[in-house]
Amino acid sequence: MTAAPGPITVVIADDERTVRESLELILEAQPDLEVVATAADGETALRACTELRPDVALLDVRMPGRDGLWVLAALARRGLVGPEPGAVQVLMLTTFDHGRYQADATAHGARGVLVKSLPWEELVAQVRAAHGARHRE
Repeated sequence: MTAAPGPITVVIADDERTVRESLELILEAQPDLEVVATAADGETALRACTELRPDVALLDVRMPGRDGLWVLAALARRGLVGPEPGAVQVLMLTTFDHGRYQADATAHGARGVLVKSLPWEELVAQVRAAHGARHRE
């Protein structure tokens, strides 16, 4: 008998506590999603992603100090972003909807750039789609 697959594991990195906690509440309310770590800065996010190897990381594009783009680039340099088993699927988060970060993010392997004001149902769908992308490639 095959064991049921576990939940989709997620790391959330955002310097705004309210955003982190809101995202965590939304994702944890889903039976197939589990937030395994949150981070308020890039250094902590990189450590969490490297040590825990979540299925999906939600990284704020702009944070003081080391930001989400830095984390993404560091993960990519280490070969931890991509469709391979054990790799992290990254979704970048931004407050404003403009394509300024899209090219940098996708160049390093991000699945997309999401606006923080996205309806929660769509955010959840994007997390699931990012995880599913690993299995389609």
